[in-house]
Amino acid sequence: MRQSRGGSRGGRSRRSDKPNQSYRRFTIERAGGRGYRPRVAAPCLRAGTDRDFEAAFASLLQVRAGALVVASDTLFATRSEQLAALTARHAIPAIHQSRDFTIAGGLMSYGGSFVESHRQAGVYTGRILKGAKPADLPVQQVTKVELFINLKTAKTLGLSVPLPLLGRADEVIE
Repeated sequence: MRQSRGGSRGGRSRRSDKPNQSYRRFTIERAGGRGYRPRVAAPCLRAGTDRDFEAAFASLLQVRAGALVVASDTLFATRSEQLAALTARHAIPAIHQSRDFTIAGGLMSYGGSFVESHRQAGVYTGRILKGAKPADLPVQQVTKVELFINLKTAKTLGLSVPLPLLGRADEVIE
């Protein structure tokens, strides 16, 4: 995506009440390969409760971050509307795991399909009700991911979204 305003840094969110989340950093480094170094500096914003969000966004503005990647966490997933409102108010492009974020006015989301995860939960519940022991059931994870893009937000932020990205989106909000 191209933006009309400056900002060579991106921010990332993190729970301040869960300081030992090094496994996420390890996963990101492993995904990039041995010796991976991110191309964009990404200061970490810490928030342990929704009351910490204002201070986190203030620090994001202080470091002149041009974008935000919201961590996959229950706190952030359940506060999609609040985070979308803050990114809009501070004019910060952001990506979140929950489609609710994009529906609430955030720029984009990319994460596991809610429909598939709820369907799978129903299948597991049915198997348990039929007598299966939970410990005997295999661990599964969502295999379908969804990309939601909010064009109205992109326009407000002065961003143009490439057509190939729009073509891959599961839903485009206009």
